Amino acid sequence: MIKKLTLAGVPHRSMEDDVYNGMFIPKGSIIVANTRGITLDEDVYKNPHTFNPSRYLHGEPHPVGQFGFGRRICPGRHLADSSVWIAIASILAAFDISPAKTADGRSIIPKEEFLSGITSHPKPFKCTIVPRNKTAGGIMDI
Repeated sequence: MIKKLTLAGVPHRSMEDDVYNGMFIPKGSIIVANTRGITLDEDVYKNPHTFNPSRYLHGEPHPVGQFGFGRRICPGRHLADSSVWIAIASILAAFDISPAKTADGRSIIPKEEFLSGITSHPKPFKCTIVPRNKTAGGIMDI
């Protein structure tokens, strides 16, 4: 399972009185999008708590909220998205990543455990990372 890093988006302030879905929002109100709730919507994501990256292979449903909303959406979102894609692709091309092994050679499958708080990320777990060849190990030296 991949969890959203943060529970909510960046707060925004309404610039003028507004009505949304019949609800009055006074000027100056602080609005915080519940991005975690949006990404766990079972009407959009089948089995949202299940790790299933292939659900995004055909571009739908498109994950929302990671770069904000509206006119204040992150201007560097395309650069950030591309940079993460290139970093992950480079790591996967250069290294074999597999579960750690016990003394008798059995795989240790990590539990899906996450730290909680304002941000969330996986608890530390053991794995084995081995260069695919001699050249690959040097590629990642910085």
